[in-house]
Amino acid sequence: MIFYFSARCNQWWDSWKNSNDVVETLRYFASQVVCLRIDQCFSSDVLNKINIIDYSYVCILKLCQLNATQLDAIRAHNFPHLEHLCLVKTHNFSLKILCQFKSLHSCEMQSLDIDTKHSNLSSSSIQSMFLRQCHSRDMPILLRHFPQMIFFKVFTYVSNDFVDKSNQIINIVHPNLESFDIHVVDILRAVQK
Repeated sequence: MIFYFSARCNQWWDSWKNSNDVVETLRYFASQVVCLRIDQCFSSDVLNKINIIDYSYVCILKLCQLNATQLDAIRAHNFPHLEHLCLVKTHNFSLKILCQFKSLHSCEMQSLDIDTKHSNLSSSSIQSMFLRQCHSRDMPILLRHFPQMIFFKVFTYVSNDFVDKSNQIINIVHPNLESFDIHVVDILRAVQK
C-alpha cells in the first residue's frame, strides 16, 4: 500500500501498520486506490488478510511481499486497469498470464516462466520490461512475445563455463526497441569476492 506520511506521522504509522485495523480501513477505500504497494513492513498476519482483488481499480501494483493466494489473484480479469506491475520477490511469473493484460505498459519482476507451449502468445501493450534474472538464450524469445517493447532491461547471470562453451553472439532485431540494457553478472567472480 502506498503511504506518504510526514515525519511526525511515522510514529503513528509504526504502531498501526501491524494491526488488524489497517486491513479493514484500507478495504473501505479500496475502490479509490490507484496504486497498491505492499512492502515488507507488514507482519504475516496482516499480509494474509489483505485481499488484493478488493483493489481491482489499481493502475499500479507493486508487491514486495505476497502470499500464494495473492500471487494466484494476479490475473487480467481481476485487474483490468493495471498499467504497471512490479513483483519484487516473485520468481518465474507466468508469461502466459502476463500477456493477457491489455492495459499493462510496464513490468518489473525477478523472472518469467517461458513455456514453449505458448509460442504464439504476445502482448500488444507492454512497452517496458525489467527482469532481474534472465538467461541470454531467453532474450530473443521474450522480445518476440512483446512486439511493442521500447525499453528492455535485464540482468543475466553467467559462469565462466557457460561463456567458454557458447561463443555465440546474441543477434536481436526488434523494430521498436529504443533501449536495451543488459547487465552481465559473472557468478564465479561474485562468489569469490
